[in-house]
Amino acid sequence: MISLRDLSLQIAQTTDLGAVNAAVREAATLTKRILDGQDINGNESVDPIPNEGGVITAYLHAQFMADIILAANPGGQSGHVHVALPGAAAGRG
Repeated sequence: MISLRDLSLQIAQTTDLGAVNAAVREAATLTKRILDGQDINGNESVDPIPNEGGVITAYLHAQFMADIILAANPGGQSGHVHVALPGAAAGRG
């Protein structure tokens, strides 16, 4: 499998625009796959699993992680971190 970097170098170094058409199309396809991800398991969804999620999936799940509230242990004991999920106080989490 050729990398996007290698394709980009090949495109940048060519002098024959007609011969580089296939490389440009392959680079565009690879770029879309990197951004959007790819449904590997055929469940019609791009999930946050290895080899499936793309940049958008990673970004969205990083945002979900940012919503997690870390709080000190109410008993004052060390060694444990309590995680309060949004909506948990209202019985939704």
